[in-house]
Amino acid sequence: MPEVSKYEILLSELSSIESELLVLSNSYSELQSKNKELEKQIAELHKDNAILQIKLQGKEKASVELGANFTDKLSNKERESLKLRLKEMVEKIDRHLG
Repeated sequence: MPEVSKYEILLSELSSIESELLVLSNSYSELQSKNKELEKQIAELHKDNAILQIKLQGKEKASVELGANFTDKLSNKERESLKLRLKEMVEKIDRHLG
């Protein structure tokens, strides 16, 4: 009689282990699929980032060219006038802050 109960206990434990393995296997499968989805998202974000960096470089280049063109088009008199106006504005800001 005691041998039967040991056998039943062993079967019960094996059944429990089997159910735990099934749960772990399902969790592993879910995590793998989520991981694949996240890897796809990362790849898409890397592509988007590369595109945005190229656009940013283009905008920065255009900005530098625009600034260079703006200052090239100003005469010396206009430049001095602009410098004076900027100096006056800085002084006004200093007075308001002081």
